[in-house]
Amino acid sequence: MNATLSLDEDSGLLFDDGSGEPIFDTSGDLSEPVRKVWSFLSATAESLLALEAACRVLAEVGVVVPWPITLQGTDGTHTVSGLFQIDEAALNALDDEAFGRLRRAGVLGVAYAQLLSMGNLADLGKLAQARAEFEAAERARAEVKPMMTLPDDSTIDWDWSKVGKT
Repeated sequence: MNATLSLDEDSGLLFDDGSGEPIFDTSGDLSEPVRKVWSFLSATAESLLALEAACRVLAEVGVVVPWPITLQGTDGTHTVSGLFQIDEAALNALDDEAFGRLRRAGVLGVAYAQLLSMGNLADLGKLAQARAEFEAAERARAEVKPMMTLPDDSTIDWDWSKVGKT
């Protein structure tokens, strides 16, 4: 894989005054923090390529199908399109040659992981709902007016003789 590390000079994150983390070390190589980011991005890109290859093999044997999802939110239902899932019945019905192809390609783990993760979709919806409710409660709490306010000059009259008198 041939890749290039690029920096957005207009990001506001690059400084000429020597502050922040250096991009290069004194020998002209990538500094340790940048090298760690580069390693992470490289590993992510390699994983993406492997996942794309796995999905291609799964699609070629006919076990990938559209996955229409409808999520219930506080503002109604939302349909998510463009997602795909493994058709478990089609996977189980594969002949030995096609199943062997998946095994040899090392993609059965991807198929089974996707099938197992589908059970988490309801939990994901519940978590999203709980988060929305929490954020709404936080907004409401921030809008609560105090029951007692101080005078504009921030003084308190401690004359207890006035308490209880009208």
